[in-house]
Amino acid sequence: FSGVWPVAALLLCACLEYIGLNPVLFLIRGHAFPGYWRTDTTIETVTPRQLSDSARAAPQLGRMSLPPEAWVVKQEAYDELRYRIGQGVLVPLEATSLTSGESFYAACDKGLENLEAPGEFEAMHDVKRARELRVTPLPY
Repeated sequence: FSGVWPVAALLLCACLEYIGLNPVLFLIRGHAFPGYWRTDTTIETVTPRQLSDSARAAPQLGRMSLPPEAWVVKQEAYDELRYRIGQGVLVPLEATSLTSGESFYAACDKGLENLEAPGEFEAMHDVKRARELRVTPLPY
């Protein structure tokens, strides 16, 4: 990743979380962009075969014993995530559209366009699930 764009995606995720939404961060080859769940959904609704091995494992919430990536949906879940988007439960956004003065709906359309190539999708990080597993923003 280069430039300002990952920063815009992370900032928008933080803003979405601050106003009570459940943000996610999509990672595609060379780009990151935010999104959010429109309900209290988290990645736990994605079928177990589509989660990373560590996400399937029951997390231990003790100090530093959390398995890595327990809040990450991997490439194998691409079809499931597209299904959730089609249901209107998951909304991808293109932060650069919002920062350049385009409408919210244009940002939604471009977020969806970002996910048109299955081979480009790498992962989705679920911020709400990370918080449930005691992952906190710095400097806590």
